[in-house]
Amino acid sequence: SLHDALPISPYMKAGLKASAGTTDSETLRTRRFLLVDNAIYIEKDMAQAVKYERDTMPADWETRPGSLNRFAAWCAEFKVNLEEAETMARKAVELGKPGRPKAAYLDTLAEVLAARGKPAEALEAAQKSVTEDPKNPGYPKQVERFKALVSGGH
Repeated sequence: SLHDALPISPYMKAGLKASAGTTDSETLRTRRFLLVDNAIYIEKDMAQAVKYERDTMPADWETRPGSLNRFAAWCAEFKVNLEEAETMARKAVELGKPGRPKAAYLDTLAEVLAARGKPAEALEAAQKSVTEDPKNPGYPKQVERFKALVSGGH
């Protein structure tokens, strides 16, 4: 991966040092994302990365389906905090507007469920994505992917 090819540690340290104690909102926002990446790629501490990722979210994020979805998708990508991610993805689906938004949230839920070792539930969520947004060509591919998981393929 790109992170393995580049010696990012010096850049990470410099960015964190330069942004320490900042009161500038943009610098602070960037620092929050740096802290996440530092925890993942330098410290290899995923529990800390989850805490830092939570800090990147807006204040009212747990009532906003898009923000809930973003956090759940991040958890699915890194295969961490999956139980909470499932709860948040389900809440995003519940709060999401029908059509494209709900389809995207269902797609995230499917990813989280697959990461949790629940392929049949992942397939069900993926099929609902197709129903919500039938014009999106990616969702039928997801259905096929999850069908293969259910039948024991990879």
